[in-house]
Amino acid sequence: MGGTPGRHDGFLCCRVSSAILATMLALLPRGATVASVVPADRSHPSIRQSVGVAGGVFVEVVGIPALEAWLRESGVRPAMVVVTAISPSKHHMDEADILRGIALARAADAIAFVDDAHMAARLSVYDERASLALGADLAVWSLDKHVGGPRSGIVAGRTELIREIRAKAFMFGLEAQPGSIVAGLNAVQAFDPAPIRSAAAFADRVMEELQVLFEGRAYRAGPGVAIAGEDLMELALRRSGTNAPQIAPIEATAAAAMLLLKDTGAVTIPVSGMPGSACVYRLMMYPDGERLGARPIIDGTRRALEKVAELVSDREATRALIVGNA
Repeated sequence: MGGTPGRHDGFLCCRVSSAILATMLALLPRGATVASVVPADRSHPSIRQSVGVAGGVFVEVVGIPALEAWLRESGVRPAMVVVTAISPSKHHMDEADILRGIALARAADAIAFVDDAHMAARLSVYDERASLALGADLAVWSLDKHVGGPRSGIVAGRTELIREIRAKAFMFGLEAQPGSIVAGLNAVQAFDPAPIRSAAAFADRVMEELQVLFEGRAYRAGPGVAIAGEDLMELALRRSGTNAPQIAPIEATAAAAMLLLKDTGAVTIPVSGMPGSACVYRLMMYPDGERLGARPIIDGTRRALEKVAELVSDREATRALIVGNA
């Protein structure tokens, strides 16, 4: 993670979300403000929720210029500034802006905390440096996002801060268990950016056709392609000819994911037992996109969009598709 032995320390939590919770419980005084800056959309829900559990005040802005303006105009001195390097919807903040966010935190005498859950994608796809090498006081990194590790999250940073966070994590059972620690260590030691870069190049080729299907609304999602749920819904509504949808955008994205699964066997986040933290239809090409092939992904997505256009007016059919008939 770019740290220096002696100056930095770290440990493994059972999830990135639990690492964030332990951090806020350990470091945030009750009533203190946390300023969150994201490249687009919103931060992971665990940041806002953890600030709330710790009794803090959460403020979020989009983009570094908005953070600069808020710090200048609000008169608030935040205890912490959280910089989201890649958002849950996979919007990327480039390294220059991450550095600026860290510098703004330091100028405000606040802890600079980088949510770098997708650091593996930053290192591989965007050729950027690790969190602590950028000067962050704290950072989190997920070992199940483009890393072959267990569902877990490393929290690392200044030694004196990690000491407090570790104590709070152990107090509430948020730390990872030994089996996960061994698996996590093996995953970090075996980390290879080459197949992630290959998947990103494949995603770029797939995106050329999907961009036509999505009428220019698709965007690069690290080694993948994505479209916001609201945009997917709008395209489906236009195809259906109705202005009165019976389902929400998050249900439209889940339905599309289920249809893609039935059609091609592709497993995406909504079909792996959780709704995901972002309302987005997302195709992450690592590790199996190239094995599945471009044609099934593109054609399957096209057929899924056509079917979602029928489902926007049929709440019960959508419910059956997503959760079954029980």
